[in-house]
Amino acid sequence: MPRIAGVNLPENKKIEISLRYILGIGPSLSSKVLNATGISYDKRVHELTEDEVAAIRNEIQRKLLWLRVILEKSCNGY
Repeated sequence: MPRIAGVNLPENKKIEISLRYILGIGPSLSSKVLNATGISYDKRVHELTEDEVAAIRNEIQRKLLWLRVILEKSCNGY
């Protein structure tokens, strides 16, 4: 069972749906991550290769870091 951002993804669900189990990822961000990595929306989690999991993990870290910076700026009054 792949673990991304501290969450075990359900293996029998489509990756597009499974990514939404991660806090901060909804339908929009899930689609953006899959488009950026070139992974099919219909692929199931148990069908992912290690390289695809690593690509998703890296893209999510990049997207969530950007989101965190934006939120910190808005909370600090910038």
